[in-house]
Formats: sequence, C-alpha cells, structure tokens
Amino acid sequence: MRGFHSEAEIPPEDWARAMETNFFGVVATTREVLPHMRTTRSGKIINIGSVSGRLGFPGYGPYAASKFAVAGFSESLRLEMLLRKSIPTAQIAILLNV
Repeated sequence: MRGFHSEAEIPPEDWARAMETNFFGVVATTREVLPHMRTTRSGKIINIGSVSGRLGFPGYGPYAASKFAVAGFSESLRLEMLLRKSIPTAQIAILLNV
C-alpha cells in the first residue's frame, strides 16, 4: 500500500496482497500443522494480530480487514478445539501490538 488512500481508491491488488499474506497465510499454516497436532494431541498455535484487528484506521483498510479476519479465524479455531477436545494443550491467541 503506497501512501494514504481513501478506501475506495486502494487498488484491488493491495486488498488481495494484504489478505493473501496476513490472513490466507495463517489459514494455510494452520491447515498444515493441525493434523499433526490432532494426532499427537498436543501443540500450540499462536497467531500474531494487531491493534488494527480491533480498530480500523483511515487508509489502512486492507491491513485492518486482514487482521480482523485473523482475529475471527483464531477465535473460531480456539472454540472448535475446546468443543472437540482434540488438542487439550492448544492455546490459540491473538497477541495485540499495543
């Protein structure tokens, strides 16, 4: 993302790049490690978030959207692991840079 833009002016490629790196990268990594963690019934997943995953800032729409997505994904995964009791030691968390 180059400089400050109105959300409507941010090119689609910038939105795609932010989501690909910050969100789909987290999903892909989780998909790779989760089967092993389920088999061994151990492990921890720590997804790194940002204050932008809780608050949006002008001109940072793609970044904020990708970090909000990480927060939602992480919360859903945490609850799924608790309900399934499939990874008793799993600690899935968002760490905020504050």
